[in-house]
Amino acid sequence: MNLSETWIVQQLEKRTNVHVFFALTLLVILLLIVLSSRYAIDLLPRALFIYCFILASVYAGRWLGWIWLVKRTLFAVVIASATLFSIFSAAGIYGWIFVSHYHSENFFVTIPLFTALFMTLGAGAKIARAVIKQQITEANLLRLHKESELNLLTSQLSPHFLFNTLNNIYGLAIQGDQQVPNYLVKLSTLLRYSVYVSNERLVPLGQEVDYLLNYIDFESIRIGKKLQLAVSVDPVNKALPVAPMLLVPFIENAFKHSKNATGQSVRIDIQLTSSDSSIDLFVRNSHKHASRNDEPDRSGGMGLQNARKRLALLYPDKYNLTLEDDNDYFTARLRIITS
Repeated sequence: MNLSETWIVQQLEKRTNVHVFFALTLLVILLLIVLSSRYAIDLLPRALFIYCFILASVYAGRWLGWIWLVKRTLFAVVIASATLFSIFSAAGIYGWIFVSHYHSENFFVTIPLFTALFMTLGAGAKIARAVIKQQITEANLLRLHKESELNLLTSQLSPHFLFNTLNNIYGLAIQGDQQVPNYLVKLSTLLRYSVYVSNERLVPLGQEVDYLLNYIDFESIRIGKKLQLAVSVDPVNKALPVAPMLLVPFIENAFKHSKNATGQSVRIDIQLTSSDSSIDLFVRNSHKHASRNDEPDRSGGMGLQNARKRLALLYPDKYNLTLEDDNDYFTARLRIITS
């Protein structure tokens, strides 16, 4: 994102600042016009009326724009527009006659025209803001998706991970373990999901869960007997759409911490539940280390940073992520609202 796009996004997010700036600018312009006249005292009530009328009309138009963006129903917009236009036109006509003490038939034409103009400007500004923000969000998603494709392959299925996995499978084969063919199938599934399915914007939660379970199996082999693992994936709405490989970084982070653990055992708890419109993930892992100076970055490194960015873009205002770190455990809690 370049500097101009960054500035636009920042201004779009600062709603209060924009509204205050608009109101103050309009007030200053009207006051300058009034104060430049020798009839300033007589014109001041009219200027204040015009100021309130313009603000009310513009924000009524913004409300109409909001109705269109949310409802997408032409009938509702037409009814609301006609109602507000009639109310504001009548209020404008009689309000102007009251403050100016002057009556003209032209008021019945000019004031409705100004009402329609200001309401249209308000609605246009609301819709334009939403369109620009959506376009920037989609551009960011596309950029982040392209950047993360390689990152996902090199983090979740890095050459180091594949090397250790193949070595572990080889060791099991030498021991005559009957699960070797099953592990080879799981490894093939992991590769296929990472290379092909991860390119999709959304996938069924059931596919993501299968990937997570296969990933956990291979990491469990790597750690060995000192791992105390508790996994609960029930109940899960398998048809619920979710961004692919969005949950993996939180589980990957738990296993990464285990690499530097010096205790006799490593404890990892993973719980995944879902409803018709939400996904809840709980991951907790022990992280007792020999030296506090040698500890990994508990913020989760690039994996969790990328996950945060994807959550903010894919589920704005629809997710809650909390990370807790005490002397013994690192805990991640994530809730995603999918609807």
